[in-house]
Amino acid sequence: MSSEPDYFFKYAVVGLAFFSLFFALLYFIIVPFPFFNSDLTNFLTGAQILRSSSRAELYNSAAQSHFQSRLLAPYHFHPAYLLPFRYPPLVALLYLPLTLVPFIYAYFLNWLFLLSVLFLGLYLFYKHFSFPFLWLVPFAFTPFVYSLLLGQPSVIIALSPVLIYHFFSRKLFFTSGFSALLLLIKPQYFLVALPFLCLASPGKKFLLGLVSGLITILVTGYLLVGPGFLFEYPRFIFSTESSRFGTLSALLINLPLPAIILLLPLVLGLVIKIKPSLPSVLLCLPFFLCAFSGHSFSQDLTLLLFPLFILLHSHPGLGLFLTLIFSLGFPFIPHITGWLILFTGLYLLLNPPKSPGFGKIAWQ
Repeated sequence: MSSEPDYFFKYAVVGLAFFSLFFALLYFIIVPFPFFNSDLTNFLTGAQILRSSSRAELYNSAAQSHFQSRLLAPYHFHPAYLLPFRYPPLVALLYLPLTLVPFIYAYFLNWLFLLSVLFLGLYLFYKHFSFPFLWLVPFAFTPFVYSLLLGQPSVIIALSPVLIYHFFSRKLFFTSGFSALLLLIKPQYFLVALPFLCLASPGKKFLLGLVSGLITILVTGYLLVGPGFLFEYPRFIFSTESSRFGTLSALLINLPLPAIILLLPLVLGLVIKIKPSLPSVLLCLPFFLCAFSGHSFSQDLTLLLFPLFILLHSHPGLGLFLTLIFSLGFPFIPHITGWLILFTGLYLLLNPPKSPGFGKIAWQ
């Protein structure tokens, strides 16, 4: 017979899954033109430019406006502002096949791709950690469902720490470090993660993998876009970081910039002092990425999905509380969310799970 906590957890997860389904239906009812207002528009815009002879103009706002208008014209949809492609060229290359099918088909094919990534992550996670209702929890986590509706690649980024741990546990240290490449889908995450991963590095092969991932992004960007990529991409990122391009600062869940400048060095100093293992850093890293990135929205809480699995196992009360807060309240408390994420990351850094059920590699 199931224990009372297991019984409660089961029905809490099922209840949240139904809430997420209701949220998804509400999204399609309330949001005008949900397909075309999704982030898939950004990715297909970048992919269309990459297909053309104007690939050197990938990070030109006028060129993106032209290609985006041409992309959406057959559907008689005209966005209020440019939905900019702000990712490395390798991401546009990934979405190139979706430019060969009509937009609506591309939207659902993108869902299929993101769900495939999710189930890959669940499969790898289950190889290391025993967890009940594993397949249901993501659909009970509203930020993941929201990222799916938006066509956001957040779940691909969330897979990175899982892959790093998976290859680390098999002593494939170069491949483990190279897996951090996925964080470069949103470069702000890689920039925050880099000092944490370097401080917890298990050796030179891991660091070589990290550097190789960065070089891969730079070289492919140079080959696909040309030498202008190295200069135009950073400029374009900063120039499109405004409400004119859909960045609503009031909805950011990360810490404010002054707090990031003050607290990030202090947290890194704490890491230097306590010298945690790489698995311990990987557990709290997604929390620090969301808190310190400078550009995280509610859908980016998907990065917390796999650490929440471990929390629900090792600290069920805290794990369920955070899952409830992030699933039910994240649209309404963006500023408080950032501090809650930071304090949770610090708690996990100082109190890593010690259970032998957490895989073959010890957490301490």
